[in-house]
Amino acid sequence: CDKLHGDSWYSIFFSKKLDEDHNHLFRIRYIQRLVEGGLKKVWLSIDGSNNDCEARKSFLAKYGFPKSHNNNKTIVGYMYVVDAETGRPVTYFVYEGSVPDNQAFHKIAVFLGGFRIEIEGVILDRGFAVENVLQVIEERKWKYVIMLPSDTSGHVKMVEEYGDKIRWKSQFALKNDALFGISDQKKLFGVHQRVSNICLFFDGAGGSLQSVRLIRQIQKARKKTEVAIASGRRAAVEKKLRKYLSIEGDGPDRKVAMNYDAWDEAMSSKGFYSIATSEGISPELANELYKMRDSSETQFSVLKSQEGGSVSRVHRTEGIYSKFAMLFVSSIIRYEIQKVCELNSLDTNPMIQGLESVSLLYSAREKYEAVRNLTTEQKTLFGAFDIEQDDLEILAREFNNRSNTDSKNPDRRFAKNTTSLVHANTHKRGKANVKLEAKETDDTQSTSDLSVPVRSKSKGGRPKGKKDSKPRKPRSDKGIKRGKRSNN
Repeated sequence: CDKLHGDSWYSIFFSKKLDEDHNHLFRIRYIQRLVEGGLKKVWLSIDGSNNDCEARKSFLAKYGFPKSHNNNKTIVGYMYVVDAETGRPVTYFVYEGSVPDNQAFHKIAVFLGGFRIEIEGVILDRGFAVENVLQVIEERKWKYVIMLPSDTSGHVKMVEEYGDKIRWKSQFALKNDALFGISDQKKLFGVHQRVSNICLFFDGAGGSLQSVRLIRQIQKARKKTEVAIASGRRAAVEKKLRKYLSIEGDGPDRKVAMNYDAWDEAMSSKGFYSIATSEGISPELANELYKMRDSSETQFSVLKSQEGGSVSRVHRTEGIYSKFAMLFVSSIIRYEIQKVCELNSLDTNPMIQGLESVSLLYSAREKYEAVRNLTTEQKTLFGAFDIEQDDLEILAREFNNRSNTDSKNPDRRFAKNTTSLVHANTHKRGKANVKLEAKETDDTQSTSDLSVPVRSKSKGGRPKGKKDSKPRKPRSDKGIKRGKRSNN
């Protein structure tokens, strides 16, 4: 744009005039600029999610596996890629809601393979721990660090074989506090023959907290159930706790039965998790690499909570594409602000929130003027981007010179002429509304005046015409007409 426009212009531009071809060209040019800026060798953290989206005019909105757990709504999927070490946004893609994250990963891999970036490896969450993702990774000869779901065959076997061996054993302690680890080659999935290096970890602090939480949940449910039985009320156990306690007997003979074996087994399994890695990655290194994923988790959290990425609120395909393009751009801007704040020991979120005070004031002279009230921290932040207070004066002049001057003044008042444009229905039944037709003819000559409608008073009483809406029937027995109907 070579000049400033009103809000409606930008809304139409982003929702209807930008298509996926424009967005894809932007993705290409952005990564090319990253390469020119020195992005050569990276570990990438990739994450996917979806939003509820009830857009009926877009093929992207499909039924799938919603993160909101509302299976009655269609969703739109999206995937973000960040530099795992720095948290810098790298690229993104939007796809149909019916496509799982692990299938959309292939498109990301093909796209990234076309640039002069040496991708050392990828760091992925549990949703990507499937065979086809590992095939794509191996085809491109990337290293990988993937968290495994707790029901994965490889993780279950590692816990069975090494769980007791590393639990609270100093021989397997890592540098982190109360973290123990061991690795071995195991068959990763039950239905595939793939063998991978699996690192099993025991988090002593986390496992203890999880065990204490489980104990409290079971004891609370036990007490609640016993009280209900003693008072003769209906008693039930939550579905997730039925493996630990149940109700036996009927009526007054009911009692709570505990399954201590299942309880002990659940507590002993707390704190364990597994990470599948490429060969040559030790438990120590695997843990350090996966911790870099915090950068993408932070970006995703900010994207949803602060930048409006948790909802779609658009109705067309072009609008959906533009929505996520703008979210990606906003994440780039926030990352650049975050870098400056970290270098100057400033808190990122309060600094961004404080930018709301930097504004242009519409003065009594009917023009915008810059307000020179920048704080020391704001001057430091703006200085990092070569922005000075004099630049706000230039921005004010651009606002004053834009073509849509009617939208400058937010003050709106009704005209003094109170001729009504909207009339009350005071037409008397049985008469042509000549007076109203005459008013409408006069009003069409002054439609530019906004006024408050004045309702004419009705004279009251029954409208002219027949008093009896229904015909009076004679009495059938004597053939005498009935008298007038009483008003009581």
